[in-house]
Amino acid sequence: MDLEKKLFDYLDISASTINKLNQTNFLRPFLKYLIIEELTKDLEVPQDILENSFNNFCLTNGLDNKAKVNNFLQINYLTYQDLIDQITHPLKKNVYMLSEYGHLAENLYLKRKVELDKIIFSQICAKDRNSAYDIYLKLEGRESSFGEIKNLYRKNKEFIFHENVGPINTSSLEPKMKEFLVKQGEDEFQEPILIDDFWVILRLDKKIDTVFDDQMKLLMVTELFEDWIQNEIQDMVNKLQNWHN
Repeated sequence: MDLEKKLFDYLDISASTINKLNQTNFLRPFLKYLIIEELTKDLEVPQDILENSFNNFCLTNGLDNKAKVNNFLQINYLTYQDLIDQITHPLKKNVYMLSEYGHLAENLYLKRKVELDKIIFSQICAKDRNSAYDIYLKLEGRESSFGEIKNLYRKNKEFIFHENVGPINTSSLEPKMKEFLVKQGEDEFQEPILIDDFWVILRLDKKIDTVFDDQMKLLMVTELFEDWIQNEIQDMVNKLQNWHN
């Protein structure tokens, strides 16, 4: 491919240097940077977005006047243009990803929506099955509240309480927990389920549905782009290693 040829021409370095870059985990980030730089070299970032990103960078790094900016450049061995290039690099990457993968983003979002949605939940973990069922029946029958049960058993090391956990993506949950929490209504309790060495009572506190907005679109195109570029990087690493053997 033309991109690969250009990068191979650029990487006119010794086998030992490539091996060192690989051994120190710098080769892949280096290749990624070069690929993105080549793909986006002709792209322009809107001036207002660039200015906003520059201002945010200065705010984050405490560079609230020109003297501090100049000092930052000096101690980091950068020119002003180097700094602008560093700030522009991810912005141009976003422009490229949206251009190349934007038309695929919504379909990916719809396929992954259940995993992307977030929840808040509470749980009680008990080592003894009978104790867990006793607590569950009190909660389900509204004889006691979660807070009352927690206060009653909080000093007992046989129980673990986690209240209002999240918001977290359902994809990060243990499969048994996920199966219950994505299906149940808010404030419903699950009969105790055995997870590892504990009987776990779950309550769904809140479901937070995601929406396909600009932020979500960028997340989806980033996933698509990362899948592609990681394959490209691995292919280049293999060829670079063979090239010098």
